Amino acid sequence: MKLNKYLFSFSILLFTLSLIKLDRFFLKKNHGFCLHFIHGPLSHQSKWETATTVPEHILNQKFFYLGKGSQTYVFESEDQKHVLKFYKFPSHMRRVGWLKHPFSYRLGEKRRKIKAHNEKKFQLSYDSYALAHKELLEETGVVYTHLNPSHFLHRNVMLVDKLGTPYKLGLDQCGFILQKKATSLFPFLTALLEKNDTMLGKKVVDSVIQLICTRCQKGIRDLDNMDHNNYGWLEGKAIHIDVGRFVPDATIKSSEKTKEEVVRITQKLSDFLAKHSPELYTYYQEKIQQF
Repeated sequence: MKLNKYLFSFSILLFTLSLIKLDRFFLKKNHGFCLHFIHGPLSHQSKWETATTVPEHILNQKFFYLGKGSQTYVFESEDQKHVLKFYKFPSHMRRVGWLKHPFSYRLGEKRRKIKAHNEKKFQLSYDSYALAHKELLEETGVVYTHLNPSHFLHRNVMLVDKLGTPYKLGLDQCGFILQKKATSLFPFLTALLEKNDTMLGKKVVDSVIQLICTRCQKGIRDLDNMDHNNYGWLEGKAIHIDVGRFVPDATIKSSEKTKEEVVRITQKLSDFLAKHSPELYTYYQEKIQQF
C-alpha cells in the first residue's frame, strides 16, 4: 500500500515536471510570447493621456505576430500596413506578479535593484510613447496610443501568435501603440544599392538627417541610435520605428548639440555607406560638414 502511494506521488511529480518542460518548449517556439506577459497593472497617469479618435477600421483586423524588441512584442495587421506594439512586462510587474519571487523583491538587495531598474525603464518607455504621440506623429507614424486603463474602448482585438494560436484581447485594460508599418532602413538601402539607385539613396540620407534635426528642434533627444534597425522608410521619408527612448531636452536645439546628435545616431549609417557605397558615403560626409 505504501509502495503504491510512493509510486503515485512519483507519477504526479514526473507528470508535473513534464508539463513544465513542455510549457517551456512551446514558449520558446512561440518566441517567448505569452498573453500574460503584456498585461501589467496599469495605473492612470495624466501625462499619458492622449486625445485622438480610436481607429476602429484598423483594429477590426487580425494582427499576426511579427517579432519582438528589447521592450515590446510587435504584431502586424492583416493588410500589412500597421503594427500593434505591447510592452513586455517583467515578471514582478505582471498581474499577480508577486507569485514569482514573492519575498526576494522585498527582502533581497539584488532583486530590489532589478525591480527599481525595471520600473524606471517602464516609466521611461511610457513617457516616450506619450511624447511620440503628442509631438512626433509625423516623425514616427504613430496612429494611436492607449497607455492608461480605460472604460471607453469596449472592444477586443484578435491577435495570432507565432504558432498560429488566436487570442481575443480586451484593450481597455491593456497598454498599446498603433503605428504605421515602415520598411527597416538598412534593408531598404541595401535594395537601392543593388539597383544602383544612388539618387534615391541620397534622398534617404537627406531624409534621415532631416528627421533627426526636426526632432531636435522640438527639444527631444533619442537615447538610442541606429544599431537596432530602429529607423525606417515610410511613404517617401525616414521615420523613427522605435518610439520608446525619447526624452525632453531643450539643450539639443542648439546647432552644436543637433550636429552631435546627428553624428552619434548615424554612425552605423556612416559605416554602412563607407562599406557599400563610396559615392553615398562622400555625400553623407558633405551633408555633415554643412552643419
